[in-house]
Amino acid sequence: GQFVWRKRQLFGINVNRKLQYKIIEAYEILGRVATGLYRVKNVESGAVSILPIDQLIRTRLSLDEIRSVLSKLRT
Repeated sequence: GQFVWRKRQLFGINVNRKLQYKIIEAYEILGRVATGLYRVKNVESGAVSILPIDQLIRTRLSLDEIRSVLSKLRT
């Protein structure tokens, strides 16, 4: 039930890295699959996938706060 951000791993070469968003999606952790792998559900689309822990950033924000941050990033 914990919420996490997914880190951006690739950055555009023509744009300064500091000007690009470092978080791209938010997920809710559903469970642990294996060492370093978690089953997660996308907050916006509801799609379930499996991601490695090194791509995830823990957060203590609530679901409403996460959605407001994502909406600000999209505009």
